Amino acid sequence: MRKISLLTCVCLLAALSAAPAHTAACPLAGTPDGKMEAPSPVLQINTSIIEAKGNRVVLEIQWHIEQDNLAVTPSEASIIAILIGARGKEYKVFSNVTLEPNKRGSGTTRVVVNHGEEFTVPTDTRFVVSVALKRNGNGRGLPSGKREFVLRVTKTN
Repeated sequence: MRKISLLTCVCLLAALSAAPAHTAACPLAGTPDGKMEAPSPVLQINTSIIEAKGNRVVLEIQWHIEQDNLAVTPSEASIIAILIGARGKEYKVFSNVTLEPNKRGSGTTRVVVNHGEEFTVPTDTRFVVSVALKRNGNGRGLPSGKREFVLRVTKTN
């Protein structure tokens, strides 16, 4: 019978506890019940400033799903746009957009963010935009995304 030192036992125990139980990074990783999961679609979000006058900013928000083989087709998009002003003050706007039946994977909308900031142009302004796709008010099984932007506010004619 071979003797194992206490240090060897501790090292083996530490190595076993540090090993992952399953590979979460694998796109087709198995679930505990043995079924395979397909990778969830990625929601791409882009935005631009349409207008910045007085105490309001008009944003155009575009979203697109790379995959169109969703198990549940979305009927609406829930959007939250936040302008982060001076000293971290947040100005939020919420919007729900009904999606067209033939364009369930992409969309565009404009939102108006009212604020109490005084911008000296040109200036960089921080925004956080979240888009969540939903079916009958439920987002389960549908992609959502959040993206931070730093956009340049410039003087327009």
